[in-house]
Amino acid sequence: MNYDFTEQAYKELKKFPINSQRRLIVKLRHYLSSHEPLHFADHIEGRLGKTYRFRVGNMRIIFDWHHDTILVTKVAKRSEVYR
Repeated sequence: MNYDFTEQAYKELKKFPINSQRRLIVKLRHYLSSHEPLHFADHIEGRLGKTYRFRVGNMRIIFDWHHDTILVTKVAKRSEVYR
């Protein structure tokens, strides 16, 4: 399973402290290495298409599912991600 970041999501990721960045990437890779990565994800209500989120502590990774690749569209704290 592959993943990629939008330019905006990459900028959002870089705003976090380095230890939080590492934690997000490690957890993302862990989820994607499993046999069924969507088992760890929740579908986001009210959005079009195949949009999901991974939870990593109080941070969220919002992504679109495209065949065998995910495109991370947003990385933010829980209190800010759904605005």
